[in-house]
Amino acid sequence: MISDDVAAGEMAIDTLYEFGHRQIAISNKWQKRWQGMTARSKKLGVNFTSYLDLNEILPLLKRAPGVTAIAAYDDMEACDILYLLRSNGYRVPDDISVIGFDGLPIGNRDEIQLTTIAQQRQTLGTQAVILAADLIEKRRNKPETVVLSPKKIIRKTVALCKR
Repeated sequence: MISDDVAAGEMAIDTLYEFGHRQIAISNKWQKRWQGMTARSKKLGVNFTSYLDLNEILPLLKRAPGVTAIAAYDDMEACDILYLLRSNGYRVPDDISVIGFDGLPIGNRDEIQLTTIAQQRQTLGTQAVILAADLIEKRRNKPETVVLSPKKIIRKTVALCKR
């Protein structure tokens, strides 16, 4: 069981594009998501700049002031980015939008309300247990790869681009 991380990357860029964002900072930590995000950016004509680490965010925004959205590595990093931006006077999503990946419960907290590309975490776990039991009980000879589609969850960290 795996999540379709390429599709997740594409979905993140599609979401930001739908909200009018044309210059996006994207994390390059996760290869498959990076592939999806860069391919979709190129297809849509979106300018992107990459970052690897949270410490690069503020210098990146100073170096590339046209960036209007950030596609974080995952939900936890997105929450750290939200804190960093808000602590430095940025209004999210008015000044800059942020999208995460994973669909962790923390993203639904009132003070966060993170827009995210969610994995089907419960389905992944359930199907993995079923597959393991089938292999142990010899109902299957070999594991099979099942790719699960991500799901977009719009909350309050992405808004229409005002620039």
